[in-house]
Order: sequence, then structure tokens, then C-alpha cells
Amino acid sequence: KVTEKFLREKIICGLKDCPTCRKANIYCDTDAAKPCLEPEFNAGINSLVQDPHVLIFDQDLFVSAYDLVDFEGIDNVVFCHSQVEELMKIHRKAGRQVVAECLKEDSRVFEILDDICEHTYVSLPAGKKMSIRYNPLIIRVANYLKSHWSESNIKIRPIILCASADNCDRIREEYSDCYTINEYGEAVIGGDDLKDRLKALEVLNVDDYTYPPYYETEELEDGIRKGEIRQGTFELSKENKNEGWINITDDERILFKGRDNINRACNKDVVFYRILPQDQWSAPDNNIVIDVSDELKEDDAKGEELLDAPVEKKIKIEEEEKVCSGQVIGVKSRSWRSLCGVLMPRTGNGENCLFLPADPSYPKIRVRVKRYDEICGKRIIVKVDDWPSNSRYPIGHYVRMIGNAGDVNVENEVILLEHDIPYLPFSEQVNACLPKLPWVPNLDNGRVDIRDLLVCSVDPDGCTDIDDALHCRWIEDKQRYEVGVHIADVTAFVKPGTAIDREAQLRSTSVYLCDRRIDMLPGLLSGDLCSLMPDVERYAFSVFWYFKDDLSLDNDIEPKFQKSLIRSKRKFTYHEAQAMHDDQSDNSEIAQSLRNLMKI
Repeated sequence: KVTEKFLREKIICGLKDCPTCRKANIYCDTDAAKPCLEPEFNAGINSLVQDPHVLIFDQDLFVSAYDLVDFEGIDNVVFCHSQVEELMKIHRKAGRQVVAECLKEDSRVFEILDDICEHTYVSLPAGKKMSIRYNPLIIRVANYLKSHWSESNIKIRPIILCASADNCDRIREEYSDCYTINEYGEAVIGGDDLKDRLKALEVLNVDDYTYPPYYETEELEDGIRKGEIRQGTFELSKENKNEGWINITDDERILFKGRDNINRACNKDVVFYRILPQDQWSAPDNNIVIDVSDELKEDDAKGEELLDAPVEKKIKIEEEEKVCSGQVIGVKSRSWRSLCGVLMPRTGNGENCLFLPADPSYPKIRVRVKRYDEICGKRIIVKVDDWPSNSRYPIGHYVRMIGNAGDVNVENEVILLEHDIPYLPFSEQVNACLPKLPWVPNLDNGRVDIRDLLVCSVDPDGCTDIDDALHCRWIEDKQRYEVGVHIADVTAFVKPGTAIDREAQLRSTSVYLCDRRIDMLPGLLSGDLCSLMPDVERYAFSVFWYFKDDLSLDNDIEPKFQKSLIRSKRKFTYHEAQAMHDDQSDNSEIAQSLRNLMKI
């Protein structure tokens, strides 16, 4: 198969106001990351590289530690588009986080479009180790940026950072400005949090359990061709943490029982698996495992005192027949995310600890922390980095502290973080999309003017974002009831592709907690211009149905759908609407409208 690839001579470099880009008339696409690299950034913050410079991660470092950009001392970073595409394949959520980071208003991370430029494009070979496959690409990107900036005498050095010394040595054979992340991180002036993070990247000397190794790529591809290997989404049992399932159809599923058969799969991972011989099939356990800390006494560090694990609690259930069983033999993509939780108590003085996630579908996570006394008893965030075959638990790193466990505000933040709900204030870019006040409606855009209709809303007590309203009236010439439902027309203010549209897509809905509300849109829209409050003019999208005098739907009259301008006459609470409905002495038009709506 031959694929035709069209390549440009130059691509935008990511440097703000770059003279070379301007001279070559290179501009950024509307939806792409904007140039955000600063020509003077990183100067004097690192004793190893004191000149202004940008950072390029090798592939192993990018996949395992893309979040280093969150730490002081890691700034002016260039990610390659090909790297992001690879991350999307193995960890889609992480890939989306990288793209979001590049698009942030105050970002100092730029995604360079390496795959559309003749000087940076590399056809990545298959079959080699990932870091080695991506080395030629990273070297070409570094050389392109170096040459590109030298055309305008811009003194910025592209620095390649590597996860391992071995790969650093390989790259240095062709590109000298290359360091390991530990070399660079230790030379950052200050940056204690960064140095803590780098501790987590070091290989932990653990060997407390040995899982079956995952199949190599060639073995997986061969097994898939032969039909011996399948893939599916692994779901951990809610009743028994030693069991999981992959659903094939509504009536067929595969059981994975025991640590070796689950083989480091986490809930919602997309995995490769094989079906076990029938004599190795199992029945679902006749115990509900509430706390699966049966396994071990976890060593805090080499030769240190042991921590007693809680005892597994079990509840007896009925015996079951043996079912088709399988074993995980590889992971296609991880569901790993940032996790909230607490550190478990330790008895030794080493840096190794166990982190207990708030989400019970995740196992404990082994982390290294220097400041144990400072964060013990606090809610913290941890990210998972790896799960080697010689470690009973996955290995992660400490990200940040949330606050005191049990504090209402802290626990609310945990809820928001655990459910991936954006809750930060709206950015300046989003607020710039809002209409200017005072807002005046426009009827020149094809909207139907129905401000004279007796429209009302019925909502819970205290509701401020009224997104729908109703009316019901008798049409004399049609001898029919007209029923209208009017939905706040948010599209009048949220245009496709804008910053406010992207933010609304990310948030998806407003979220209500006991003590606060997280709006999907800024308050000017959600609580004002897109709220169908009484006695004010508002844009709506309206649908009209027609009912016979016995209040049955008239299918002979087509419903009408129209953009409209309405003026609600009253805002009812449920109690107020019910009271008016029940008051037989009230024969006002709005009371009759409510009664007819209730009948319909």
C-alpha cells in the first residue's frame, strides 16, 4: 500500500513573534495551539543550561511524564504532534490532557506539527523499542528549530531531555545538547516539587511479586491473526477485587480470576487476552471481597519494619458453575488518571509509601515522598506511571496536596476531581465571547416574535437558570389547543469553534453540589441572558403541537419548530403551580393553561 504525503518546507515554530516565521509568511491554523514560547524563558534557572532554551522530551519521558510541564523549572516545552498521536493510542485521556495543556491561554507548551514538514517528518519504523523509533524524529525537530531560529539570529537552544541514560547516550551521538531528566532536574535552581517528582521516575528496587510478562508486539499481532488473542475492555468486579470480566455480548462474558490472570489490568483498561484451556476455567468466587488487602505486608523500604495489612473481609454467596475464563497478556490502552486519596500509615522512615485511592476500583499505588509528615492525613493527588511485573502494586508519583481529609471544601473538591468535572473560573478567552451589556434582542435574524403569548415556567424552588417554559392556548379558527415548549436558545450566544463553545463541550452540564453550583456557561448566560425569567425578553427555540378539544394529539397538523423571542409572564415553583391548579375558584387564563397542560 502506497500513501501519498504532502509536506511543507516550513512550519510554525511556536516562538512568539518569530521573525523567521513572519518572513516566511507562516501562520497558525485557527484551532491549533498558538505560538507561546518566550525567547528569554529558562535563562538562568538551570545551572546546567544557563542560556535561553526550549525543552523537547524523548518518547519514553513524554509518555511516562508529560505532566512535568506542571512543575516549576520545566518551561518552554515543545511536544511533537507524532508523540501526541502515539499517546492518544495508548492512553486517550492523557492525550486529550496534553492537547488541552497546549491550548491553554497561559500555556508554555507548544505542539509542533512535525508530520507535515519535509525537514521534520520521519516515517516511524515498526518493531523497534518505542524510544528508539522516535529518536530520529526528535533529533530532526531539534535541528529544524535550531536552524529556523539561527536564520534570524535568535539565541535559543533546543535541549532534548531523556528518561534514561542509555537513550541519552544514543541521541548524543547525533545531537550534543541532550541530558537525562534527572541531570536537568537536579540542576534546576530551587524546584523542590520537581525534584520530588523526579524521584518517582527512578526505577524502584522492588521484587515483592512476579506477574506473568506481557506478550511482545510480534506475538500479539501473530496471535490476533490466528484468532488466539482477543481484545476487550476489562471491568473489575464490584463485589470481588480478585475478579474481573470482559463482556462479549449481553449473554456472554469472560471471567478473569486471580492476580496472575488479571495481570495488572485496571478497571476500564483495553487489554489483550487469551482464553484459558477449559480445565483451567474457574467459577466466580463464592465470597464477596469487601477489602482486598489480603496480599501482603508491605515493606516501607529495604530492610525496614513491615506494615501489617488489613484482613480481607468476605461474605458467603451461592456456589456457581465454572465459566469461560481468560488471562490478560497485554494492555492496549490504560484508563489511568489523576487519583485522589490518602497515604496509608507507615512504620519505617524510608520514602516509599502506599497510596490508597478514593476510587475503590483502583489498587493501592506505590509512591515515593520526601515530606511524608507534611502530607500524611491530607487528601492528595497521585498519578500512576507504570506497573512493572516485579511489583505487586502500580508505581505512581505525588502531584499535589488538596487539603485536610474531612474538610467539607476539600471533600467537595475530591468529588469534582474524581468525576473529572472542570470547576476552575472561566478564562479571559471565554469571558471575551460574552455579549456586551446592555443586551438588546434582534428580530432581524428570522426569529418569530411571540412575546404576547402567555408563557410561564415551572421549576424547583430557588432555581435561577430557567432553561424551559410552556404555554397552552385555544386557537379559535383551528378549533385546537396549541401547546408550546420553549427552550433557551444558547446557540445565539455560543458560536461553534469559539473558546466558550470548547469550554461548554468540556463541562457538558451544570453540576450541583450541596453548597455550590458549577456552571456550564458563565453566569451572564446561565443565570441571565439564557434564563427564561419573567418580564424580560429572551431568545428561545420553540416547538408547537396541536391537540383536539379532548386533549388528544392531532396528527394531521404538523408540529412547528421556530427560533423565537419570548417574554415569560410568570415563574412558578412546583408548589405554586400545584396550588393554582387545585384552586377551583381561580379561572384565570394562566390557571386554565396549567390545568390543560397537566391533563396533556
